[in-house]
Amino acid sequence: MVASYEVIGIGCGGEDQLTLAAIEAMNRVDVFLVPDKGDATSDLRLLRRRLCERHMRHPHRMIEIPDADRGPDAQRTAQEYRAGVEAWHDRRVAAHLVAIDDLLRAGASDLHIGFLVWGDPAFYDSTLRLVTHLQQVHPAPVHVEPGISAVQQLAASHGIVLNRIGKPVVITTGRRLLQDWPIGTRNPEADAVVMLNGRFPAEELKGHGIEIHWGAYLGSPHEMLVHGLVDDVADEIIDLRERGRAEHGWMMDIYLLRAPETPAGETQPGEPQPGEPPRS
Repeated sequence: MVASYEVIGIGCGGEDQLTLAAIEAMNRVDVFLVPDKGDATSDLRLLRRRLCERHMRHPHRMIEIPDADRGPDAQRTAQEYRAGVEAWHDRRVAAHLVAIDDLLRAGASDLHIGFLVWGDPAFYDSTLRLVTHLQQVHPAPVHVEPGISAVQQLAASHGIVLNRIGKPVVITTGRRLLQDWPIGTRNPEADAVVMLNGRFPAEELKGHGIEIHWGAYLGSPHEMLVHGLVDDVADEIIDLRERGRAEHGWMMDIYLLRAPETPAGETQPGEPQPGEPPRS
């Protein structure tokens, strides 16, 4: 039977980002189930293996599970995207159940199953959804250890605070950026942290005085950082994204967007003046 599922955040790229609590959680694990996304991301699997070699204090196994293809996310509508992700989740669940069933048939008992999650399991990661489905077949408690997320590392690498005084922060994806952080006659009050970027929307962001703190491969020896106004640094970011993908086979970047603040007492273009009725 399955005794527990250990979902462990391992940080976003550096071997030294593992917390002491994460190390203790790893040492409760008998078998790690690791997604295999092909040769392009082999260095990500290698890092997981190095972490285990460095910190595990008892014999364990690591089983690589071929990850199902997501399909053409960028070309999908919002409805098609959701359906595509749900179908991908179903295929991942099926593959993981095969691996667990094989282990149990081979005589494994009181099995503690581990998942080593990039960054933190709470931010745009599907592992906990996967485990929820596994529990329906093999019930067992779930223990989650948080990790250093790309959101935290972006702020640390640039030496900044994510929010301005009294202002909110929106965390969203490249796919939803212009929906969740609309740019136009009114500057967004919130700052935006943007993850999961299929492309960099340079043309949509230019011309609005937007400041950007951008980073890729954060916390790793290959870390890239750019800071400036989007109008000035967009081409550099696009070039770095292309070079990084060509060199490593994958791109993992994140950025903070900050629109100009409206001075106190002033209205933004399109807003009613003091004493003027609201505009419909």
